[in-house]
Amino acid sequence: MNAESGPLAPSLRSVESLPEDGEVHVWRISLSPEGARLSAFESELSEHERERGGRFHYPADAEKFIAAHGALRTILGAYAGIRPRELVFSRSAFGKPSLIRVEEARAGLRFNMADSGEVALVAVSNGREVGVDIERMKAGEDLAATALQCFCGAELDLFRAAHPDRQAEVFYTFWSRKEAYIKARGEGMSLVLRNIDVSAVPVMLDRRWTLEDLTVDPGYRGAVALDGKIISVTYRAISMTGAAAPV
Repeated sequence: MNAESGPLAPSLRSVESLPEDGEVHVWRISLSPEGARLSAFESELSEHERERGGRFHYPADAEKFIAAHGALRTILGAYAGIRPRELVFSRSAFGKPSLIRVEEARAGLRFNMADSGEVALVAVSNGREVGVDIERMKAGEDLAATALQCFCGAELDLFRAAHPDRQAEVFYTFWSRKEAYIKARGEGMSLVLRNIDVSAVPVMLDRRWTLEDLTVDPGYRGAVALDGKIISVTYRAISMTGAAAPV
């Protein structure tokens, strides 16, 4: 999904409407923004986030962190009607973030973010917990041992049956589905991955969580999970050039 210019991926507005019930907005973020945009994102970060960004050994990693978290604040600020730098986050016992001090009309705002390689995704829903994942496929990896440890029987059979040229694609498809699901539930790695069967989608897990694949950039795999039925997924984009739009 190259969402930045696609006709099916509307750009960020200064005020965004929350998704309809069962709708998920998926935002694509390039982690290599132009300098002016990167500076704008950095200006929206909290002091703690700036400190975290400063701990990276390599400047490229620091820039990716700034781009991801600055874009996240910009997107959420547009939904919440709050200046991005004024957003306050809290985290669950397993680290899942949420917003506090959001006015009642926007209290249903739910979100999740994932990043890999040069791309981040932010999923936004209304009143329903959501999880998202993206994985860049890495050539030359020996994935069999991880598959044996983390895949259920049906997934392992499909992985082993795939042509060697497609095994990475199968592996990361299943892995992104599992990650999206456990992130939506907000229980971290307390869940046993082998007990989660994501061999086919769309699927409803535990009669509650809907899981679907996402259309992402070539070389990546992605998935989204929602508490309830996913009626539609709308792809959106945030500009990586110029300064951030005011809220």
